[in-house]
Amino acid sequence: MKADDFTAINWLAGANHIDVVLRSEYAWRWLPSSRDEEDPLGGGNGRVQLTLSQSEWVRQRYKGLLVSLRQIDHSHPKLQSGPHNYVEAFKGAALYAGRKSAIETVLNTEGSWREIFSHYLQGRWPCGIKDDGIWVVL
Repeated sequence: MKADDFTAINWLAGANHIDVVLRSEYAWRWLPSSRDEEDPLGGGNGRVQLTLSQSEWVRQRYKGLLVSLRQIDHSHPKLQSGPHNYVEAFKGAALYAGRKSAIETVLNTEGSWREIFSHYLQGRWPCGIKDDGIWVVL
């Protein structure tokens, strides 16, 4: 897949309804859904210096994700829970994970964000992490 080609992703195709995780009985916390949030996984890629070509590749990937995520309707049925709408949280989380994954890729480092982003590519939403470190995947 090219850095910016996300047209083939069928967002949320393999995901359950958001209520599945919202009504879970185990303790978990949300993964970031805003670019400004701190990396909860302790990844050291937040303030790394990228070369110009690496930075451009990450930027193109982010731009491609933005374009692809536009296909998700604001009233996506899997992301509605009563009066609450999780579409923007999903999009923000996908962008955060995509950017972190891109940084791990260009630096050729092992990290959790590549694994997390692979769930998005499969039509799922890795929305959180349990206290024991297991991913909460919708």
